[in-house]
Amino acid sequence: MPSLSAVLWVGIGSQRGVAMSTLAASVQQCLQQHHLPIAVIAGLATLTSKANEPALLALSQAYGWPLLSFTAAELREIATPNPSVTVAGYTGTPSVAEAAALRAARRADPSSQLLIPKQIYRQPRSPYAVTLAIASTQRHAAGAEPSQA
Repeated sequence: MPSLSAVLWVGIGSQRGVAMSTLAASVQQCLQQHHLPIAVIAGLATLTSKANEPALLALSQAYGWPLLSFTAAELREIATPNPSVTVAGYTGTPSVAEAAALRAARRADPSSQLLIPKQIYRQPRSPYAVTLAIASTQRHAAGAEPSQA
């Protein structure tokens, strides 16, 4: 089994006002679904306009993960498998979670790829949706195969 070093970047897109507990539960659910330990997370990444969200800041602080943010223009430069016209209308970029995860991972390894394409999570008793994508700085982090981007 490969080393479980922190090699994965979690890209996050969410509605304004989401609770930290909703974000944390969504990240934990994603990791469990894909059999990934929390120890392999290197950090979080999102759109600059979301980076001051209290829930994102709290999640980053609670786990000791850096939070990187990128402008819509920076995220538009990243080719992703699941762009959204709706997301582009709200944010100025067709991808937040996938593009942010890839942009963050490629800072350390330009050949980084998506390990988990965007997935939308909804938690019980929360009106908010959370979109997550995970990019790997190694081709076989935790024994999983990356998606083709």
